[in-house]
Amino acid sequence: MKKHPLPGIYLRGSVLALAVLAGSCAARKQAANPSLTLKTITTPGGTVATATTGTPKKEGIKKFSDLIPAKTKADSGLFNTYKVDGKYYYEIPDSLINREMLVVTRFVKTPGGLKTFGQQYGGEEINNQVWKWEKHDKQVFIRVPSYSLRADSTSDMYQSVKNSNLDAILASFEVKAFNKDTTGVLIDVTDFYNGDIAAIGLSDDIKKAYKTMGVDNSRSYIDTIKSFPINIEARTLKTYRAGESPTDNSNAAITFELNTSMLLLPKVPMKARIMDPRVGFLASAKQIMAPMLKKP
Repeated sequence: MKKHPLPGIYLRGSVLALAVLAGSCAARKQAANPSLTLKTITTPGGTVATATTGTPKKEGIKKFSDLIPAKTKADSGLFNTYKVDGKYYYEIPDSLINREMLVVTRFVKTPGGLKTFGQQYGGEEINNQVWKWEKHDKQVFIRVPSYSLRADSTSDMYQSVKNSNLDAILASFEVKAFNKDTTGVLIDVTDFYNGDIAAIGLSDDIKKAYKTMGVDNSRSYIDTIKSFPINIEARTLKTYRAGESPTDNSNAAITFELNTSMLLLPKVPMKARIMDPRVGFLASAKQIMAPMLKKP
């Protein structure tokens, strides 16, 4: 009788085939669910963002002392601020989460020859907003409340108006650490103030007039960020790559010094005033929503 060693070979071959099949299924599953990672690179030509697929590396929340050495002096105020190795950090206490803050960005210094009326000289306003710092899981968001639509909180329409007036998210930050007594979080705001953020940068009128093409990080920097009891003052110098210049087109750029003030508003909102053209203040229009009254 002849012996047949083939069944054993077939068995081993089947096991190997199953292993290869399982590996290929896992590979397809991994390929079908790629992670998108956004990487920002600073070059002499400006800031370049590239998207790559793959499993992102999670840094995780570090100890406060790992980021802020004991010898670092805190600038105490609205938020405690820290400067470490050229990076700026905000320590945001839980008590100020979701509090409204008025943010105003102005020119400190401008180049000569600007032809954008109302935005030509140091001290003139560029933009103003209300911000709320919001904490969500391991992130902190800047929300920009919208007040264009209002309704009485006791009205039946209040919730409907609120649902149709969602606050935009201006920026997001990773929570880098909790403070020493875990009553606040630490975030890095360096890239935010250094970046080309419309809310704290040039207006569209100036960008269009001089054909700007983004901030050149190699010619821009944060000058100072100073904290006071109810406000924070951030001064920056921003150089924008531009197709035209008010002084010399061969520079291919236009440079400004800006200041962004963030002021804590009262917990109880101040009473709104009816607009009167005789009063020398700028007014903003609001739309008050209310149920239609039925005719008797």
